[in-house]
Order: sequence, then C-alpha cells, then structure tokens
Amino acid sequence: MRNFKLSILAILTLSLLSSCRKGPEDPLLSFTTRKNRISKTWQAYSHLKNGLEQLNTQKSVQIAQGSCGTQVIDSLINENIVFSFSKDGTYSGFYYTTTQVVSRTNVTDSACASLNFDNSNTDTKSYNGMWSFAGGVAGIKNGEQLAIFENGVGYIWDIQRLANSELKIKRKYYIGSNLMTEEIYFKPK
Repeated sequence: MRNFKLSILAILTLSLLSSCRKGPEDPLLSFTTRKNRISKTWQAYSHLKNGLEQLNTQKSVQIAQGSCGTQVIDSLINENIVFSFSKDGTYSGFYYTTTQVVSRTNVTDSACASLNFDNSNTDTKSYNGMWSFAGGVAGIKNGEQLAIFENGVGYIWDIQRLANSELKIKRKYYIGSNLMTEEIYFKPK
C-alpha cells in the first residue's frame, strides 16, 4: 500500500512539474525564473528561414557567356545575430551581415573583363526597444511567447526552448502571399 501511495505521489508530482513548462522543449524543472533565464545577451548559432540556414551560406552559379566561356559567380554570406534582454524589459538587437560576391570567367579576353569582379558589402543594424512575455489567448499559455518591440514594430515569437544555456524562438509570417517560417537558436554570449 505504501508503494502504491508513493507511485501516485510521484505521478502527480511529475504531472504538475510538466504542466509548469511553458515552451515544448523547456527544462522539466528549473530553479530560475523565466525572466532571469532570458535576461542576458544571446548569440545566434543557427538562423533558419523556411528550413534553410542563413548564418553562413555559400552559393555558386555557373552561366554560359558565349565567347567569354563560363562565368562562375560565388557568393558567401556570413550573418551574426545578438539579442540582449534585461530584467527591466529593455531590449537590444544587433544584426551584422557580410556578403562577398566573386565572379570569374575561364577566358582572359579583355572583352570579358566586365564579367570578373569581387564585391564585398557589410550591413550592420542595431535596434533598441522593449520586450515582454506574451500569450494567454487562443490556447497559448501566458509566457509561451516573446513580444519584441523595436523601432515602432512589434514581433511575436513562439518560445520553443528557454533554458539557462539555450534559447530557441520561432515565428511565422507572410511576405505577400508567401508563408515564411523563421527560427533562431541562441547560446549565451
């Protein structure tokens, strides 16, 4: 009888602990509040748009250019994303993107010279704003979403995981009639 009572108590305790989880991948048990867990600077280690990695991408295209032969265009994009959340609700975001495009042909004729180039571009954006936990409507528990307001624009992210050592957020939105899915995975900086 005692083992039965302990088993029932263990099942109830586990069900209560798992019901306290907000995100689907949140730790089962944490002694730190969600606000304390998120309040730090986070460095992205993966950024997916429609399932394709954005942080470090490399593409190569070959184009037949008649007497100039084959033009090969290589592009390399390196992206860096840092989000910083403070306990007082302030937020800063930093986006740094370096793009390098190199084009070469296999013919050295001077008429083909315009097809050979090396362009590099750096784009830096930083944002300041506010953040808060959101939810509590449409079957979404309060605290399951992250609301970020930067430069007069608000973004709602679904929190997939919020642990001391990892933050995973995801959102869906439309560009025109195209549904986009964006996921960013962070580690503390």
